[in-house]
Amino acid sequence: MPEAYTKLGLMRMIELDKIVDSNAVCHSVADRIYDLMNAEPLPRLDTLDFNTLESAFDEILAAGVLRPIDRMKREIRTYYLVPTQTEWLEAAGANSQVFSDQREKARPFSEALGATVGSATEEGIAEVKPDLVVLHEQLPNDLVDALANAHGSMTTPLVVFDRRAVKIPNLRMAAVSYSSRNFENTGFVTVGGREVADSEINTVFSAKIGALPKLHNWTVPTDRSSYVRNVASIVAELEAQLVRRDSDELDNSGEAIPCLSRPNVS
Repeated sequence: MPEAYTKLGLMRMIELDKIVDSNAVCHSVADRIYDLMNAEPLPRLDTLDFNTLESAFDEILAAGVLRPIDRMKREIRTYYLVPTQTEWLEAAGANSQVFSDQREKARPFSEALGATVGSATEEGIAEVKPDLVVLHEQLPNDLVDALANAHGSMTTPLVVFDRRAVKIPNLRMAAVSYSSRNFENTGFVTVGGREVADSEINTVFSAKIGALPKLHNWTVPTDRSSYVRNVASIVAELEAQLVRRDSDELDNSGEAIPCLSRPNVS
C-alpha cells in the first residue's frame, strides 16, 4: 500500500484527489479479490454482515502499547472510552447491536445504523482541517500517561466518551483518572449513552466538569450530524490553542506557523 493509505485511509485520499495513490490501493484490492476467486469460492453477499468484517489492511497494536509520538508532526490521536461488545455482555448480561469488538466501530446513531463512531469522528475533524492525520488508538493501560506524553507536541489527543462506559470497571477507572488531571491540549466529546443518569456522570467526573469548557462537550448528541458538529467545535479549539501556544513562542518574524492554520468553523 502507498504511504498515503496508512496516514489518510482510502476515503480521505479520494477526497484530497490523490488519484495515483488511491488507484494503487484499488488495484491492490482488485488483484487480491482476483487471487481469492481462483483459490476458493467466495461467500454469498447476502449471507454477510459487512459491519462485522475487520479490515484486512489495518495493523492493530496490542492492547496497552503506545505508538511513539513525533513531536513535530501535526496529528490527532483518538482514544475511545466506549465499551466493546464483550465488555458490555459481561457487564449488562446481554449483547448490544451498538457495540463492536473494536471501540471505534461502535454504531450508536439510531438514525444512521451503519455509521461508526470512528467514521463520524473523522468527518468532524475533516470539517476543520481535511488533511489532518487521524490515528484511532487502542485504549492504553494508562490513559493519563498517554495524554501527558503528548504535552508540548504537535499531537493533540481527542477522548471520545460513551456514557455507558461508566458501567465497565476498567473504563470507569480510566475516566476517573482522566478527571483527576487537566490536559490543555486534549479534547473530550460525548457520543452516546443518554440512558445513564447525569448524577452518575457527575460522580465520575466531579473534578472535571466545568474545567476547560471549550475543550469538553458533555452533551449526548441527538444524531450523527450533531456529533460531527460537536467534534468539529472541539477540534477547532484544539487547533486555535496550538496557534496561540506557538505564536507566543515565536518571535515577531511574521512567518506562518508550520502545520497549522487558523480554524474557520463557525
